[in-house]
Amino acid sequence: MEYFKCSSEELEKEYAALKKRYKDEKGKGLSLNMARGKPGKEQLDLSLKMLDVMNSKSDFIGEDGMDCRNYGIFHGIDECRKLFGEILGVPSNSVMVGGNSSLNMMFDTISCMMTKPIVEGCKPWYEVPDRKFLCPVPGYDRHFGITQYYGFEMIPVPMNENGPDMDIVERLVSNDESIKGIWCVPKYSNPNGITYSDETVRRFASLKPAAKDFRIMWDNAYCIHDITDTPDKLLNIVEECRKTGNVDLPVLFCSTSKITFPGAGVAAMAASSNNMKVFAARYNYEIISYDKLNMLRHVKFFGDFDGVLKHMEKHKARRHGGHRKARCTPLPRRRRSSHRSWRDISARQRPSRQQYPHSAYIPAQQRAGAGHGYFLHLREARGVREAARQNLISWFL
Repeated sequence: MEYFKCSSEELEKEYAALKKRYKDEKGKGLSLNMARGKPGKEQLDLSLKMLDVMNSKSDFIGEDGMDCRNYGIFHGIDECRKLFGEILGVPSNSVMVGGNSSLNMMFDTISCMMTKPIVEGCKPWYEVPDRKFLCPVPGYDRHFGITQYYGFEMIPVPMNENGPDMDIVERLVSNDESIKGIWCVPKYSNPNGITYSDETVRRFASLKPAAKDFRIMWDNAYCIHDITDTPDKLLNIVEECRKTGNVDLPVLFCSTSKITFPGAGVAAMAASSNNMKVFAARYNYEIISYDKLNMLRHVKFFGDFDGVLKHMEKHKARRHGGHRKARCTPLPRRRRSSHRSWRDISARQRPSRQQYPHSAYIPAQQRAGAGHGYFLHLREARGVREAARQNLISWFL
C-alpha cells in the first residue's frame, strides 16, 4: 500500500488493521531477543592469525610500489581492489576500497548524489522536493534510515520468495521520475534469507526508469556467506546490466565485516566508470586515503580469493559446531547472536518454501528440563514433533 496516496479513511482503516495484528502478536506471549546479531567469540577467533601477518619488520610496499604506511591511493591498494573484484564478480578497476564500514560508503554514495548530479542534465537530488526511494520490505532498517535522513519518501515494495515484487518495481520506476533508487540485499536478504531469483536479477537489469539518475543500491553483504553444501547462486547484476546496456544502474557494496573482524574489516564498492567518476570526485576531497595497512593485512592473511573461500569454510564448520552431520547442537545463550546470513537459508532451499531461517529457538516451556536453549538445524531435524514446529521462533536480526 502506498500510504502517501491513501485517503484519511484508508489510512485509519490500515492503522486499525495493523494495531490488531500487533495486538495478536503480543498475545502469543513470545519472548524475543531482537538485538542485532554479532559473530561470536569463536568466530572472531578464526581471524586472530591476521594480527600476526604484519609487524615492525614487515614489508609495507604494495604491488603498485606505494608504501602503505603513507598518504595516497584514495581508491585503495591494487591487490585489495583485485580481491574485492573477485568477491563481487567485477573488474578490479571498477572497485574502490574503503574503511571498515560498507554502510558508511552507502551513506556517502547517497550524500554524493544529493549534492552532485550523477547524470549530466539531471538535478542533484536535494533539488527534487518530492524525491522517493523504493524499500523492499521486510528489509534492512539502516538502509531505510539513510534515505529517511535525507528526506526521501520511502515506498514499501513487498518481498516474495524470488525477491522484491518486480511487477510493482517496474510499474513505479517506469512511471515516476521522482523515484531515484531502490535498496537491495540480493543474497540471503535481511531478515528472511531470500536470494533473488535469476528472473528477478534480469528484470532489475532490464529496468527502464523514468529518472535517468535512478540507481540500484546493490548491498551484496552476504555474497560468500554460505552455510550449506548447496548454497544459493546469485546472478551477476553487472554482467546482466552489460547485456541490457544499463551499465550505470547498479552500485555494489560489500565488506569483510562478518568474515574477519566486524569492527576492523575492509569495505568496498563497485560501479560503472561513469558513476565512479562522480563518486571519485567527491572522495578526492573527502579523504586522502583509507587504512591501507588494514587492506594489506587482509590481503596477506587471505592470499587470494581461494583463501577467502577457505576461510569461509572455517566459519561454516564453526556454524555446525565443528561436526557437519550433527543433528542437534546445544549452544549457550551468548551465542544466539551469531551472524544472520550464516543462520539463513533461502526460501528456495526451505521445505514447502516456508520462511524459516536456518536455525530456530524452541521456547523453554516446550523443552522442560532441557536447560538452556537448543538451536535446531531445520534441514536435518526431521524428527521434531509438529507441535513444536508450529511454535518455532525465527531469530531475525
